[in-house]
Amino acid sequence: MTAAKLQQSETMATKLPSDRVPSLPKYRELLDPEVRKNYNAKLKSIANINPYNVSRNVFTDSWELWPEIQFPDIVNYLLFSTSNNTKEELKAYKSLDVYQYFVAGWVRCIFVGKASTDVRILIGKLNIDDLLKKSKETFHAMKITPQQARDIEEATREQSKSSLWFGMRAGRITSSKFHQACHTNPLSPSVSLIKDVCYGSKFLTAAVRWGRTHEKDALDKYKQAMKDKHQDFHINESGLFINPDHPHLGASPDAISSRKCHGAGCVEVKCPYSARVGPITADTIDCLVLTPDGRLQLDRKHAYYSQLQLQMASTTYHFVDFVVWTPSDLFIERVYPDNALSALTWP
Repeated sequence: MTAAKLQQSETMATKLPSDRVPSLPKYRELLDPEVRKNYNAKLKSIANINPYNVSRNVFTDSWELWPEIQFPDIVNYLLFSTSNNTKEELKAYKSLDVYQYFVAGWVRCIFVGKASTDVRILIGKLNIDDLLKKSKETFHAMKITPQQARDIEEATREQSKSSLWFGMRAGRITSSKFHQACHTNPLSPSVSLIKDVCYGSKFLTAAVRWGRTHEKDALDKYKQAMKDKHQDFHINESGLFINPDHPHLGASPDAISSRKCHGAGCVEVKCPYSARVGPITADTIDCLVLTPDGRLQLDRKHAYYSQLQLQMASTTYHFVDFVVWTPSDLFIERVYPDNALSALTWP
């Protein structure tokens, strides 16, 4: 979707059939808050008109309503217009690909509608078969070197405080979404999952705020408990780990632990908001179950178990210490790679 300045003139045009331009009145409301914010920012350039929530008669395929595009307009757009997400100039990043897509016939129809006296909205419909082919080519072309992976991890250790962390996660299936990605229907994937993978979300629920607020408390308790059992025990910050063998995946453990006796491993902390009062039991913590011999352990069918498996695959460490913290209790379980699960899920 683009908008362009026009000279103040208007020509009557034949309207399109009602099924040619989609009407999605709830599209904006269903977006995640951060994505909706970016979407609203884009709408400002077209008089705050949501093209998916207007009369179907607004759009036409008549070329007579197209804006008069001059060469300077093209140069200004491709070189000097800025990205709504990064605020950086495009610097012709789009130019060649956009032109090739149009010439190759990916853009089958272009519709135009009037946003205001001097602004028009243009919508292009794309060939889905070609897009799917291109997406597969893009997937298989993803490459990252070991050095690049190390640099990314070191540069993103502030995690949610780092814009680079959000940027490098975009388009990758990260460990917190891994379980959902493995269980969605490939023929009809979850729309919310796709949005989370592509755009991420900075929306904070009460549970997320509670977890972030008390993550350091949990790590301090964990460190104290482990120091009593292990020689020369340390924990360090963790950034986004990307395994060059699986560059479309990524994981950000809460910390990396190290000790002389067992080497290094991941640490994943959970501070359940729903169990902030009382002891840790299988009844109060939904991710924990009792084994036949009465021990608490992480449920192997829970999303957290899949999360830990991807953390190990991304970091190449051989264990994760899974930590559940409440103000009055602490649970620690060491989880190892599940080779059977890995064989089924690694693309």
